[in-house]
Amino acid sequence: MAGSGFGPPPSGNTSDSGTVTLTVNNSSGVVFSDSTNYGAGATPTSVAAGLTGSNANVNVTAVNDSLFIQATGPGASTDYIYT
Repeated sequence: MAGSGFGPPPSGNTSDSGTVTLTVNNSSGVVFSDSTNYGAGATPTSVAAGLTGSNANVNVTAVNDSLFIQATGPGASTDYIYT
């Protein structure tokens, strides 16, 4: 999501809005899927918080304009595929 333009738009412009969905899979199938909406005033931190929710399988962290996804458990069972 680098360079995605989080924050309020310059005056006279329309802000972008929509839904971000994170789906986490492993070799057995879907581990979890979560979505969050964004719009004017959304920040990388608010999107990360919306995607992490109460899920204990992954952490989603915002740094600048990027989101980082990290498995919380050890071992091969957390070799996740993110989409």
